Amino acid sequence: MKHSTYYMLVFGQARSGHLSRAGRKAVAELQRVITRVAAVGRLRMSVEQAAAVMHAAGVGVVSTMISAPPEARGLKTADVTRDVVFDAITTLPAAEPASATTGAGAAGPAMALRAALDQEKALPLSPGEKLLLLEWLNRLADERTSAG
Repeated sequence: MKHSTYYMLVFGQARSGHLSRAGRKAVAELQRVITRVAAVGRLRMSVEQAAAVMHAAGVGVVSTMISAPPEARGLKTADVTRDVVFDAITTLPAAEPASATTGAGAAGPAMALRAALDQEKALPLSPGEKLLLLEWLNRLADERTSAG
């Protein structure tokens, strides 16, 4: 909460279709980190959807904390929000027991394949084929989130 004024300048001035340059850099870094999670097959949705969920939760919780009186700014809200978001966008590691509701279905493997493809310098695919494959992988990953 040290730089709350700066934070509100970057993220608090919401305008339809606009995100500040600093905000865009933050989202790009968030997507980069989430891509690493996708690479090990642990995402329940596409990288973009997971980043959007995490960004929305983060901006919301920090804005809420900034607007609260200093004596009411407990970290419990941030901790619970983080846990809820992680549970929503990631799957359990393969070594942990999973129930029917914790699996990612096709999302984990789809995002792992997408991350692997992103690392390849030369693919035996035309640009159109690669674009179509990425669209299909994202659709597989986002099916559960759009259906629910």
